[in-house]
Amino acid sequence: MGGFAKVLKNIGVDIGRNRLFAWFRANGYIMKQGMENQPKQVYIDRGLFVTRQYSINTSDGIKISVTPYITGKGQMYFIDKIREEFVMIDFTKMFNKEVKCDFPFGSKEYGDFLRNTYKDSVDDIIKLDDGLYEYILEYDIIVDEIKSLESMKKSIEHRIQSEMREFETGFCRDKKITWKKVVKSSFDSKRLKLDKPDIYNDYLKSSCSRVFRLR
Repeated sequence: MGGFAKVLKNIGVDIGRNRLFAWFRANGYIMKQGMENQPKQVYIDRGLFVTRQYSINTSDGIKISVTPYITGKGQMYFIDKIREEFVMIDFTKMFNKEVKCDFPFGSKEYGDFLRNTYKDSVDDIIKLDDGLYEYILEYDIIVDEIKSLESMKKSIEHRIQSEMREFETGFCRDKKITWKKVVKSSFDSKRLKLDKPDIYNDYLKSSCSRVFRLR
């Protein structure tokens, strides 16, 4: 287990052996048996763990100790799992300490960090630092510029399409432009809801996320 903790540290997740055990217990992969951590049989059967027995001479006689090991398959599985769930977040969050992320603002990793860390919201108000106001003004300017650029982009597309007419492929110097027909099939959920509401409700899946807006 200590070896796997080092593997995680090498990819940016500095969790340590003890906290790694805590994560496995919290997520139901291993259980505490006396003073030992033992993988659940279902995960041994899936090839994620193996166990080894050792004989230890103690003052009370010979004691059998069972040590869990993560297999190569298990390491690949848990690395992906930890990346997906925590995205290299400081694991001190598990112990209600300060949470931090070493990735910069604007990166995908920081976005994932925020979504995972603050996925649950409270219906309350916070007074933000006045220093953010300059960023908010800059944000408004960027949004307006994006809208203007999107309008310019669409205008250029229309100009090119008007020249292409019914042709699917066009060339202009070293540039190749395509405007092809694409047929898509979509599921008519509104009709299903009207015609077969019971079936619709049986297969209805809800999701929850936080939506950011700045007015």
